[in-house]
Amino acid sequence: MIYHVVPLDDWTAQPDQPYTPGSLAEDGFVHCAPDEATTLAVVNAFYRDVPRPLLALLLDEGRLTAKCVFEAADPAPPPGTADGVLFPHVF
Repeated sequence: MIYHVVPLDDWTAQPDQPYTPGSLAEDGFVHCAPDEATTLAVVNAFYRDVPRPLLALLLDEGRLTAKCVFEAADPAPPPGTADGVLFPHVF
């Protein structure tokens, strides 16, 4: 299982449309995290000022039809992330 964090307002914004985060258009993939500890580090680093509540979606990467690639953080992983952690990116 991999994790994806999304504000509730974004998740429910267009209930008649598939969920599409901004990162898909901006970066070409959906940002995810490989485990709970890394997800918490990402939330602490990047979601402090995002309106609450937040959802942590659990995705079974084995069931995805889109390509999922584990890659190093660029330019650097958020503080509190374990050394050498690779981040799942769903294309």
